[in-house]
Amino acid sequence: MTTLIRCLIVWFMCCTGLLAAENLVLLDQEITITQGTHYWDPPEHTPKNWTEPIDYSKGILHIQWEILEAPEDAAGYQLQLGWRFPEGSQEGMPRNPTRAGLRHDINIIRTKYQRLLFWEREWGIHNISAPPDELPDPELATIPYWIPGATYHTVHIMGSGRFFLPQPSIEPKNFRQGIDRLMAYSRDPAWRIRGPSAPVRMHVTMTLVPPGGSYSPPTRFGGITPEDLPDLPMVAAAMEKRQPGQALAAVESMLADNGHSAPVQEQLALAKEALNNHADEELERSQARFDRDPLAALNALSELAQAYQGTSRHAALMELGREWTRHDAVRTARQADAIYRRAAGMMGRIPESADLSDPSTQQRHATILRQVATDRNRLMQQHPDSAALRSLNALLQARGLIPAPED
Repeated sequence: MTTLIRCLIVWFMCCTGLLAAENLVLLDQEITITQGTHYWDPPEHTPKNWTEPIDYSKGILHIQWEILEAPEDAAGYQLQLGWRFPEGSQEGMPRNPTRAGLRHDINIIRTKYQRLLFWEREWGIHNISAPPDELPDPELATIPYWIPGATYHTVHIMGSGRFFLPQPSIEPKNFRQGIDRLMAYSRDPAWRIRGPSAPVRMHVTMTLVPPGGSYSPPTRFGGITPEDLPDLPMVAAAMEKRQPGQALAAVESMLADNGHSAPVQEQLALAKEALNNHADEELERSQARFDRDPLAALNALSELAQAYQGTSRHAALMELGREWTRHDAVRTARQADAIYRRAAGMMGRIPESADLSDPSTQQRHATILRQVATDRNRLMQQHPDSAALRSLNALLQARGLIPAPED
């Protein structure tokens, strides 16, 4: 009888659309992308059947990318996220058959990190291959780059095979069996499976919204969300706007007053700890970057100090910024950065459409290329380990003037 009642309840909710708005969060964690393939077990709440009682196979997949740390050469890489289906679920097919080198039991969301729209048009990466009227909101169809501190939101249409591998000719996928594992790996500009020069850290949230549902972007600082603070509307509003410094300022202002109820006191203590933990994490990331890229670390610290203006942390962050500014590593990095910016500015005078692998094209731009070569040689001699040299090399590799490094 209990089973019958449960089935009747599910049937009623499906018929009335009450289940339609239940979003499926597939991934909500920090990940580190390096060489090779990475796997995660799906959350325990992930249904075994993606088609009923809620049909996720025809929904919209939203991915929130919060880039925490990335090297300069990561912008030329492509990240591929996706999932594997359970063994034997693909209608009797063996687990690892291949066709044109593609696995039948894998769905991959292709996410290109390169400023070449040709690739998006050619391969259907992100939303650029889908008609704008098929997207829930064209403004959400941003193309992410591996830039530390940046946050992006991409939208992928589950019913559009062009967003997934294998291609439609190798489908259909059996979503009635759900998924087995989540997976990710990165490819370099030559399509080799490999990682950038240093690990890329990001917090990724994959939310699958079924037909009829609505999407709310995740907002998280120090492990809490605005929903954890129902009695602190000003703090929650600042968090919703991704302004943790203003949220902490509001918390500290409220803590200066007495007479709050017990629930408010508990939420204030929770928010204070979480927001300070978030600031500590951001500061640790800046400090960890200092040896590799002093200028980027200093800029990140300056942004952190500005974000936490009006809080008890602001003065200490400003003092640390002044200390870093006087550091010899920053002075040297600024010299190297000036050389890089001059070379990059010269390269900007050459049209992107110019084929610099053609000797005749090189001859037309010989004056510029000689100056760029001089600046690169200077960086190699005076600043061989600098972020400026790595950035210039990445730029010249993208323009086809120097080869990409081998494995």
